[in-house]
Amino acid sequence: MTNITAQRQNNQPPAKPWFHRPVPLEKGSRIAVIGGGIAGLTAGLALQENGYHVTIFEHDHVPMNRASGNPAGILDPSLTSRESLEGQFYHTTMFRALDFYSSLGRQVFLSRGLLKFTDDSSDDNLYFPDPGTISPPKIRDILSQKLRIKNNVNITSFTHTQKWHLFEGDKPRATADAIVLCGGPLARGFSPTDHLPLEPVRGQITYLNAEKNDDLPRKTLCGKSYITPAFDMNGQMTIVTGASFSRNDTDMSLRGDDHRENLGNAEILWPGISKRDITGGRCAIRAYSPDHMPICGPIADQEQYQAAYKMLKHGPKHQNFIPAPYVPNLYAVTGLGARGFMSAPLLGDLMAALISGDALPVTQAVYESLHPARFLIRALKKGK
Repeated sequence: MTNITAQRQNNQPPAKPWFHRPVPLEKGSRIAVIGGGIAGLTAGLALQENGYHVTIFEHDHVPMNRASGNPAGILDPSLTSRESLEGQFYHTTMFRALDFYSSLGRQVFLSRGLLKFTDDSSDDNLYFPDPGTISPPKIRDILSQKLRIKNNVNITSFTHTQKWHLFEGDKPRATADAIVLCGGPLARGFSPTDHLPLEPVRGQITYLNAEKNDDLPRKTLCGKSYITPAFDMNGQMTIVTGASFSRNDTDMSLRGDDHRENLGNAEILWPGISKRDITGGRCAIRAYSPDHMPICGPIADQEQYQAAYKMLKHGPKHQNFIPAPYVPNLYAVTGLGARGFMSAPLLGDLMAALISGDALPVTQAVYESLHPARFLIRALKKGK
C-alpha cells in the first residue's frame, strides 16, 4: 500500500477535516465496482452516467444473487422523525427510489400502494399510494443491459502502485483508477476496510401459495414484518412474507422455526394468512452497521487517521488537524441492512458526487452520518 499524505487546501482546513471530501477523479477514469448487488449496480450506473468507465465484478454467476436476490422487494417508508439525520436520510431515499425505479419502466413494480402499521395491531395504520412491491429480477435484467458486468469473478485482493491492481487469488484480473466496494458483509474482507464495523444479519423469507385468491391483501402490508400482494413467481401465484432477523448468523439453510416466526408476524397484519401452504422460502445475509445507517464514502487510512486525530480526545481544535488521510481512490457503499432497495439509488448518486466532485445530493450533516470514518472518529474522541 502506498503512503498517503493529506495536504491542506489553500491553507484553510475544513470545519471537520476528518470528513473532508476526497480529491475528485478525472472523468473518463476507470472504476472497478466489487460486488454486483443493488448497491453495486446503482453506484455503477450513477458513475457511468457521470462519465466514468465502470466495470462491475460479481462473485456469482449473475448479479443481484445474494441479499438483493429476493423475488420481491419492498419500498417501506421510514417513520423516523425528520429531525434526526436518520429520518432525513430515509425520507430522501424514498423519493429518489421512487423516481429511479419508475424510470426503469412500469414492469418493475409488482404493485403500488402500501399500508404501514404503526404498532402491533391492525387498528392504527398509514397509507402510502406510491411505494409498494418491486421486482428484483426485472431490475437486474434492466440494469444488466446498461452496465459492463463480469460475473464469476471473485476479487480477493488489490494493491496500489499508481493504479489499483485487482487479483483473484494470484491471478491478475484488472487495473483501475478507483475501486468501490459494494459487497455487503464481504466489503470488510480486505485489509484497508477490515476496521469497518459491519455485522452480518441472516434474514429468511417465506413463500405462500396464492392460487386461491380469495381474501388476499391487494396492497403491500408493512409492520414488524411485511406481506406482498400475490404475484406470478415462476408460473405460480405467490405471496412473500418475512423477514426473520438473526444477528451474526451466516447459516443459509432454511429453517422451520423462521417460517413459523414469519407466519406469526404476518398473521398480525392479515388474519388468516398463516393458514396458507408454504411453498418455499429464501435466506440471505445482510450487512448492518452499529448505528443502523449505511456506509458510503472514501476509506480512511486507519493508521494515519489515528495518528492525525489522536488528540481529538482533548477536544475538536480544528486548526490543529490536517484534512482526512484517505486510502487513494478507495470507496465503499455497504451496510444497507433491510432497506437496500430503498437507499441504493441515493447512495449511488452520493458516490458519483464524491468521486466526481459534484454537489452532494444530501446535506453535509447527512453525508457525515454516512461517512465510513465516523466510527474511527467516535472512538478517537473517546480516547480509544
